[in-house]
Amino acid sequence: MPKLKAHTHYHAPTKHRFGLWLFWSFLIFLLLAGSFLVWVYRGSESSIRNSVLSAVPFPAAFSGGHIITTSDVFTRFKLAQKSLSSSQKPEATLHRVQDQLVYEARLKTIAAKHGVVVTLADIEAEFNYQKERATKGDSEKFQQLLFQLYKIDEKDFKNTILSPEILLYKLKAWYASKPELNPEATNKLTSIQKSLATEDFGVLAVKYSEDEATRLTKGNVGSIQLGQTLPELATCIKNAQINKPVVCYSRYGLHVIKVLSKQADSQNRPNYVVTLQHIFIQPKDFSVWLANEMQQVPVHNWLNQ
Repeated sequence: MPKLKAHTHYHAPTKHRFGLWLFWSFLIFLLLAGSFLVWVYRGSESSIRNSVLSAVPFPAAFSGGHIITTSDVFTRFKLAQKSLSSSQKPEATLHRVQDQLVYEARLKTIAAKHGVVVTLADIEAEFNYQKERATKGDSEKFQQLLFQLYKIDEKDFKNTILSPEILLYKLKAWYASKPELNPEATNKLTSIQKSLATEDFGVLAVKYSEDEATRLTKGNVGSIQLGQTLPELATCIKNAQINKPVVCYSRYGLHVIKVLSKQADSQNRPNYVVTLQHIFIQPKDFSVWLANEMQQVPVHNWLNQ
């Protein structure tokens, strides 16, 4: 009879064992990943954790379609640290920075909804305006002033301080220009415009202007350099014709401006020196309106909340 061959059996891992191995591996991975995320979002403040949050852009908050990452928070935090006093706690400053970024995201959402945006030209104009007022246009002195006040350079000043400020300024000017939001101011403006045909501008300034300083001088501002006026007003004044009142809108409100004269700057700077009269009308309830708009923008905070 033929001999039967002995069969050697190779015990390969079964599909069932492989499935169990895969399940436990995945479960361990989830536990490790979950523990890591808990440490990231709820862990105690430490240099190691802060380094991770600074290097890796984890979502820190979400508001109005804008994602704020941990890298955004810590980049701004590092700038804020430069001007911290020894009595200020870094943890409190970190949370203030995050709150500020959330506020800026909500403000961007509201501004975009109403077609208000900040351009590079806006930033440059505001920068030059502040430089002109602070140091009479001296770039070197202004750079030194920025470092003394904020410990930052021109680029960081424009991005972190000026840009959100300008957005708020432009939103205020937009608000001032809307009759449906400012019925009282609009009615006063209409009365002024109707009276201009028959009454003296100075008389109307005394009667209607809410700027006490110029109201007492019948709206006379005197001679000013165009570069030392608010950028939004400078553009309006530059385009105005002599002795023809125009309505301008600024971060402060409504302005009826009558340009009396324009002449070249005696120091040959690219500015006019203008003489003008001015009637100012202040809008009401911008803060209330903005607070209501803010409430309509959802916010989700994840970092240490």
